[in-house]
Amino acid sequence: MDGGGSVEIEEFLMGCLRLRGAARAIDVSKIIHDQTWLIKTQGKFQTYVEEQMAGIQEEIGGLRRVLKQASRSVSGSFTSPSLGAVSTTP
Repeated sequence: MDGGGSVEIEEFLMGCLRLRGAARAIDVSKIIHDQTWLIKTQGKFQTYVEEQMAGIQEEIGGLRRVLKQASRSVSGSFTSPSLGAVSTTP
């Protein structure tokens, strides 16, 4: 197939000829080989993505802790023992 969305007669005949005898066995062998490679590559990629996601989750957890601590610090700066809580609304 030439990628044009249609099959020319020559392409069709060549495809039919490839389905005969030894050529067919070689084609099936190539497909199995390619499929094995794809499965292995996909597995490696999946492992990589899972490791990256775990790292991102750890980073987000660290950022949450920092923000929580900063929020407490800011909240504490608006409280005075002699005045009580200072309103932050105008």
